Amino acid sequence: MNVPEQYERSPSDADDAFAFKETFVFQPFHLDKRIVSQSGWFTAHKFSDQYGKFLPLTKIGHFKNNIRKCIIPAERYDPLRRELRLMGVTQAAMFPDLSGLCADIQADCIDSWRSLRSI
Repeated sequence: MNVPEQYERSPSDADDAFAFKETFVFQPFHLDKRIVSQSGWFTAHKFSDQYGKFLPLTKIGHFKNNIRKCIIPAERYDPLRRELRLMGVTQAAMFPDLSGLCADIQADCIDSWRSLRSI
């Protein structure tokens, strides 16, 4: 998603997440291995008094035009998973902890004869 620069922030420990006047995106300053490996970004949503709730990005003008949805046809799911694995996009790469490693070993050793969809 392309985000206009004025809606990208780098909050600090001292910032009050509930005091911001508008919705913004940020890369967290307290990173763990999963966030680093996934290049994780987060959103902080302003509460809308008009609607009485937090609005999703798809309902906020300066964000909704920058969000893209990719639909992968069911018949492309397994071939795409195989291609991603060949390029190094694996459970262990995306989730660098014990559960990610175990899921990767399962995909390589146990599920290689089954559909990758079960992973």
